[in-house]
Amino acid sequence: MKVTNQATKLSTVLLTDNQGRYTGLALPAGRYSLEVKISGFKAYTRSDIELVTGSRIAQNLTLELGSVTEVIEVTASSAQVEVLSATVGKVVEGRMFRDIPLNGRNLTSIMLLKAGVSSTGAPNSFRPTGDARSYTIHGSRATDAYLSTDGVAMTGGRNNLRGPSNISVDAIAEANILTSNYSAEYPRAGGGQVQFITKSGTSAFHGALYEYLRNDAFDARSFQRGTKQKLRYNQFGFAIGGPMYWPGKVNTNREKLFFFANMEWIRRREERLDTSVVPTVRERQGDFNGSTLFPCPRVSGGTALYPNCTIPANVLSPNGLALT
Repeated sequence: MKVTNQATKLSTVLLTDNQGRYTGLALPAGRYSLEVKISGFKAYTRSDIELVTGSRIAQNLTLELGSVTEVIEVTASSAQVEVLSATVGKVVEGRMFRDIPLNGRNLTSIMLLKAGVSSTGAPNSFRPTGDARSYTIHGSRATDAYLSTDGVAMTGGRNNLRGPSNISVDAIAEANILTSNYSAEYPRAGGGQVQFITKSGTSAFHGALYEYLRNDAFDARSFQRGTKQKLRYNQFGFAIGGPMYWPGKVNTNREKLFFFANMEWIRRREERLDTSVVPTVRERQGDFNGSTLFPCPRVSGGTALYPNCTIPANVLSPNGLALT
């Protein structure tokens, strides 16, 4: 039996046992074709077998008597159903990272596509270079989920909190979001597992050149200001992948050596508006009678309140008065 990655043309030969059972291990995610040849039977070919991250797919087949020169071709057009595992999860394809308008192009925002995943942060928060929001899976704590990229942890080892997610969405091939019933091979966290898989090169060249921008020219002013806040945000980069070959000399069939490269830059220039509450002139002098922001002060070292909610002048700190 021969299993071939349709994107890279890389083939793996599998041997069956005396009962015809076979297993293909350590196959990268991708689209595959399966070819079977044995003397006295028609050759069998099945293509477009979709293998996603962490999945196990059963491909059962029956060979017919005939010549090896006769070929039975099957295209796996129907959806692949996971029948070997009870894991509950969702695979997000790479095209969804590009087609869905992610706020700030933060790749972890894609987790919200899975039922049972929610965010405790503001839904309109703009954080392109890191994820400060906490995600909860089926009500578990935010620290009970494990995020990884190509098997490398994206979370801190001390408290399992989210680390920075600076990987460009144009470098992601797919994501696998597991929410329950996954096996013991997934480490560290019982709340959920999120696996991000980066792209690799294929036998054909593919690339992208892009820029995303935000500008105050397209924005309305804040209700807290009479004028617009300045904003100049540019996120640009490129992604390219393909075979590494030298025509006529090295890797001429484009089936052995591949590359993928991605770089992204962010330029952000903006004004910030910070709103703070400051004490009034009377409050700075120790008079909190009628204050709507501060409670009536208590005598130091006791529970009694100052008369009329006013701190005597001889008790006030000279340093504090100097700041007023």
